[in-house]
Amino acid sequence: MADSLQVVDVTPLTRPVRFATREALYAASASTLYLSGASDAVSSVLAKPLPRFLRRNRTHVEHPDRRLPVLLLHGLGHNQSWSYKLQRRLTDDGFASRSVNYHTFSRRLNDCADIVAEHIWEFTGRSAAPAVHVVAHSIGGLVLRAAINRHPEIQDYVATGITIGSPHRGTPWAYGPGAVVPLVGHLVRELRPGSSTLKQIDNETVAGSTQWVSMYSVSDEIVPMYYGRLEHPALEIQQVEYRGLGHYGLMYHPAVLGSVLASLADSDTKFAQAWDANFHAA
Repeated sequence: MADSLQVVDVTPLTRPVRFATREALYAASASTLYLSGASDAVSSVLAKPLPRFLRRNRTHVEHPDRRLPVLLLHGLGHNQSWSYKLQRRLTDDGFASRSVNYHTFSRRLNDCADIVAEHIWEFTGRSAAPAVHVVAHSIGGLVLRAAINRHPEIQDYVATGITIGSPHRGTPWAYGPGAVVPLVGHLVRELRPGSSTLKQIDNETVAGSTQWVSMYSVSDEIVPMYYGRLEHPALEIQQVEYRGLGHYGLMYHPAVLGSVLASLADSDTKFAQAWDANFHAA
């Protein structure tokens, strides 16, 4: 199927020092916040929106009452703390959200996929919504795809799948020292380009009702552009290409958060229209 492409320039590629400094700050932020992600209570506090007088945009905007909830998936070696900025924006835009831990340590990718499938079922049921949106960073995008493949019954309950910097074709870094690191080495080796795990995910992918959005960066130092772009003949995918953002910048930069919110709002509208049409047809 034909894919659409949107290109977003963030930092000019001719300014490498600015890019490196910004990426280092984002990486330090992710590392600092990691410990907070072990606690649901601390993470929920971080994810709460700032008081209105502290925000850059203090105007109140009314949003539709019907918003599908959003499930957020972290990357390798991270946890639910990755999404605190995005959760603040989601709340402001009227979306309920939950960031989950599925603990990539000592687990294989398919094990993580089974856990995520359970989270999707549980979150959909608890929110009493007909479906959920899923936003996934890094390996979380592969985990989501594997979860849908291994549990096809959840396909109709995932309205949107947004992958951000996900190694859909693997990553050259999987041949590095990380492949022998205890607890995560086995999962890193599954990310080697052409691995049996990646081939299985591609071979089992089929067309469905989920709308896919693939966000990646030509400047990603962990998952280079070629490896982070989701392409599959069975899927129609909206491609969003960033220039001047690294792997950690994709988690936090306002341009990415804004694109995620715009994609979710658009998908939400389409889902509501299709739902109403099916309801009246019945």
